Amino acid sequence: MKSGQASRELLAPISAAPSVTEGLREALRRLVAVTGSTAGVVALLPQDHAPIVVARGSSAPLPLRRWLTDVTASPVRGTRLTRVVPPGSSRSRPAALLRAPLDAGGRRVGELALLGRVGKLTAAALPASFPRELGAAIDRRCDLERLARRAEVVNGLMTLLASPHTLEEVFAAFADGVARLVRFDAISVALLDAERGAFESFDLAAGPLPGSPAPGTWTPLEGTLLERVVATGAPVRIDDLEHDDTPEASRRVFADRGYRALTLVPLSSGTVFGAVALATTRPGALRDADLEVVAEITRPLALGIERWRLADESRRRARETHALLEAGRAVTASLDVGRTIRVLLEEARGVLGVDSCGLLTIDPGTDELVMAASLDVPAALVSTIRLRLGEGITGLAVQQRRPMQSPDLWADARVMYPHLARGSGFRSMLVAPLIRGEHAIGAISVLRHDVHEFSAHEEELLVALASQAAIALEHARLYTELEGMVADRTRELDAQKRFVEVVLETMPIGVLVLDGHLNVVRINRAGARALACASDAHGPLAQFLPHDTGAPVLEFLGAAFNSRRGGSVEGEMIIAGDAKIFRFTVAPVVVSSDRGAYAVVLVEDITSAKGLERQMLLTERLTTAGRLAAGVAHELNNPLATIAGCAESLQGQLGSVDQRALAEHADFRHYLGLIEEEAYRCKEITGSLLQFVRDPGSRREPTDLNAVVLKAVELLAHQSRFAASRVTTDLDPALPPLAVNEGQLRQVCLGLASNALEAMEGRGMLTIRSRRAHGSIEIELEDEGPGISEENLARIFHPF
Repeated sequence: MKSGQASRELLAPISAAPSVTEGLREALRRLVAVTGSTAGVVALLPQDHAPIVVARGSSAPLPLRRWLTDVTASPVRGTRLTRVVPPGSSRSRPAALLRAPLDAGGRRVGELALLGRVGKLTAAALPASFPRELGAAIDRRCDLERLARRAEVVNGLMTLLASPHTLEEVFAAFADGVARLVRFDAISVALLDAERGAFESFDLAAGPLPGSPAPGTWTPLEGTLLERVVATGAPVRIDDLEHDDTPEASRRVFADRGYRALTLVPLSSGTVFGAVALATTRPGALRDADLEVVAEITRPLALGIERWRLADESRRRARETHALLEAGRAVTASLDVGRTIRVLLEEARGVLGVDSCGLLTIDPGTDELVMAASLDVPAALVSTIRLRLGEGITGLAVQQRRPMQSPDLWADARVMYPHLARGSGFRSMLVAPLIRGEHAIGAISVLRHDVHEFSAHEEELLVALASQAAIALEHARLYTELEGMVADRTRELDAQKRFVEVVLETMPIGVLVLDGHLNVVRINRAGARALACASDAHGPLAQFLPHDTGAPVLEFLGAAFNSRRGGSVEGEMIIAGDAKIFRFTVAPVVVSSDRGAYAVVLVEDITSAKGLERQMLLTERLTTAGRLAAGVAHELNNPLATIAGCAESLQGQLGSVDQRALAEHADFRHYLGLIEEEAYRCKEITGSLLQFVRDPGSRREPTDLNAVVLKAVELLAHQSRFAASRVTTDLDPALPPLAVNEGQLRQVCLGLASNALEAMEGRGMLTIRSRRAHGSIEIELEDEGPGISEENLARIFHPF
């Protein structure tokens, strides 16, 4: 291959192609074709790209690709031509392998290897200057790509910072960007807390690396590489941890995890507040160029962290404000001191980031501090913790009425219960006294599992929570004093209430309490029985009353509510199948509150009273009718007796009359007999009527029931309104006499039979039967009428 124009044509794709890989592949393909090689490979240093392998005419087989890749793994000094046996070839037919290092400005950037036929591929195939020209072209293109990637990474970080983001998102974007520009094995960020004099580390790998400190672990700054970075404000690079001067604390952390080289780049926003650490297992693998790249990308990272810190500080302040507000709300919203204290302890634990909280109060009887509540100490152990004033850190804080702390309880001689601290794992403690006026009444304490010196801000926050706790305890004391008075008054009211309820429930009259919408609020047992509902019934009164007959009652009650006037109304209605007459008496009650108006309604069942009233009216009418009937019957008996006597006298005189003259009037004797017979018949009817209307009295004597039935039938047979009806009897002749009041039983039979004939409107057949059944005697009346309606079935025993 000739130099000059040919070399430029071979190298042209490297700068023109979209990427280094595509450009090298095309340049290598041309080089293989020009030199007559069968295959070629280019490997770059550092190994930012996989080795590029091409074959003449087609893609190289996988075994050949792996073989060529392995060949470039070991560096070569100068251009060298050797005979080799590649995969797929026999020893009798070896191939020629031409290798040449690729340099740029005296620095190796890669290696070139060509494979061809022995004799055809020679060292002269490559001009002496070509490897340097190829290396320079590759170096220039790689520099351009690195610059482009660096600008892309920086722009990506700046774009991310321009939008809402979390610290984890910033760390992830930063780690991804550094990985695109620098080769490393581990990357982490250390953030400094100047007040603590310690730093917290964040591994930016996909997961925590072996030996990494747990999240939230603070490492002392003194004696670390970060201390050197903070002091100088400049990056620190360690090429080999085993030989370079490295503080023992940092060397141990990285060396124990298998790293040999590392670099720390400061994070600064005017002052250094942390550093980015890159570590690798290869000594000397991190170069000054890598430091420059990481330093450039670290600037937007520092900006993002500073923004996050400001936002975190704002959130922390908001959490503290919220904690104080919640504590104040708990104190004012509840009289349950136990619940209030627990809310205060939980808020203290959350806002201070501690592991446990507890509260102690002074026992008035012993003047000792007694643990009243704790988030972690078992309940059985809480009451056993007692301190005298001045004992332990808590006792001192209460005695001196000021906050006190212990950064390390295990090494503090003031601790009263060191075995408890070691057994629970607590290492540091902060105590604030509860102050009421000029006196301390207890203390609130917070504990952590690590050695920690609480800041002045943390002390101020705990003192504020202690003030809220003191207010809660004072409220509890006042509440306890008032509780006795309230309990006494409550017992009196309960006794009065029970008395009223007993009176209400034992009243024989129904009592309902209605609201303004006529809903039942309360009902006593008598009211529930009257309306056939449950004693705890609630809801609209309308659902307990019939729709038709209950409407006037509801209208009356509504008018009473509107007019605020009492009154009463009577109504007849069917309740549970029984006809009832109720008197509703209402008295509206105006309650002196926003609960609206109510009404007390008395419900009286006056069915029996109304029945007695009607019975008295009926009795009076029947008595009058009986007297009238007795007078009429008595007056009729006299003319009937005269008629019968005259007829009998005329019949006697017929014996002395000439028989021949009598023969001319043959019907005369017959007619006189009929007159006499019918006169006596009428007299029997009036006699029966007189016997019916007489007071039957209450005496019972043996009576023939069949005779009573026949007598009632005989009386009905003389009534013309029943002339179209037929009355038949089916009487048991073997019935024995029964001790009854004959008059009362006759009235019953006559009334039932009369009602049956009236129901058939004077037509149809009425059958009366008597028989023995189940040790008793029954009299049954069966008619052909329509029967009794359901509405009147409940009223069959009413007089009208």
